[in-house]
Amino acid sequence: MKLILENWRRYLSEITVIPSELKQTLKQAIADSQFWTYPHTEDEVDLVGEDEFSTPAIEVLMGTLNNAAENLGADLHFLLTVTHNEEYTLGPGDQYGGYPNNWVMQGQYRGPHKNKHVIWLEFRPIS
Repeated sequence: MKLILENWRRYLSEITVIPSELKQTLKQAIADSQFWTYPHTEDEVDLVGEDEFSTPAIEVLMGTLNNAAENLGADLHFLLTVTHNEEYTLGPGDQYGGYPNNWVMQGQYRGPHKNKHVIWLEFRPIS
């Protein structure tokens, strides 16, 4: 099996390259936003759309990422949500590990939509 996988690597190559300017701009925007200083506990999880939950911290982060992408003229749109399932609340002794830094639960490419490449990330609230 290992040999088969190694042989396929000769025929497959990753073609996605994220431009350095985009990476640096998004990274700096995230750092400047200080989204982690805003409320993000399970008590702050609120319904913000038809079936989308969020917290003030994630709303700040989503706005920051979308503003940065727009300022660069990138065809990206970030949709950030928070799970309302208490099983995934992040806290000490968390069964999934990484407390207090393991905020991201899952992500997905959901585009294109309205000429934008939609990137969806779902976060875990903190206990």
